Amino acid sequence: MKINSNGFTLLELLVVIAIISTLASFLLPAVSKARGDAKRINCVNNLKQLGMAFHLYTQDYNDLLPHNSNSTPSGSCWFNTITPYLNPNQNKSAVKQCPSYTGDITGSNYSYKMNTSLETSTPFRHIDTINDTTKTVLILDGKTNSTNAWQYDGASGTFVDRHNKGGNLLFIDGHVAWYLQQDIIAWGDNTSNIIWNPDN
Repeated sequence: MKINSNGFTLLELLVVIAIISTLASFLLPAVSKARGDAKRINCVNNLKQLGMAFHLYTQDYNDLLPHNSNSTPSGSCWFNTITPYLNPNQNKSAVKQCPSYTGDITGSNYSYKMNTSLETSTPFRHIDTINDTTKTVLILDGKTNSTNAWQYDGASGTFVDRHNKGGNLLFIDGHVAWYLQQDIIAWGDNTSNIIWNPDN
């Protein structure tokens, strides 16, 4: 009986397939985690650029922060007013969206939210009225609110854990930090590390 030495037997083929499948099962989670880490880092970079744009805006507008909504006065929403202060060599729309956000980005459904606790009756807040800029939140990884799609309506309601069970916060001083969802407490409450309402 002649044996074909140039081919694989069915058993050898099955062993090779089993080995490849096992290796793939080890590699795919690592690849997925690396992709997620890259998006989280990209999100941090986006928020840092937004922080710089906010500070450039306040320098031109007597140290007043922009409004968090587009309602009063018309066109005053931070999402629009800081656009001229972003790097002209980059995709400005992409900078204003978290790379891990998968929702609709038409209209006012954007993924970064401004901390509405910064609002005052004027409604523009003077940056000098914020005592601790290192702990006061400016922008957060957020999600669309069904009643007020344009606004952040409380940390426990709209902070979203897009990045490994947590999300990024941009603080007034321009630094960005990642927090677990469980560490973000309800709107209006302050912790030793996070201040939502600087008037409390």
